[in-house]
Amino acid sequence: MRDLKRKNKASTIERRDEVETRATAIRIGNPVNAPKALPGIRETGGTAVAVDDAAITDAKRDLAEEGIGVEPASAAS
Repeated sequence: MRDLKRKNKASTIERRDEVETRATAIRIGNPVNAPKALPGIRETGGTAVAVDDAAITDAKRDLAEEGIGVEPASAAS
């Protein structure tokens, strides 16, 4: 299993040809706005992390218990 908490200080966007997730709304190997997002994350001191499908499912369930229904891509955030 890959380390989902790995920090990446790369200055370029890495294209991924095969991306599989239940969050189909964000399943894309080459997001068009990634070059805009990366500087924004860095300039604001923000963080971006990868989450696996188990974490998405857990978040979706936790939100549902609070009466909030979301689709998987929203649960990822």
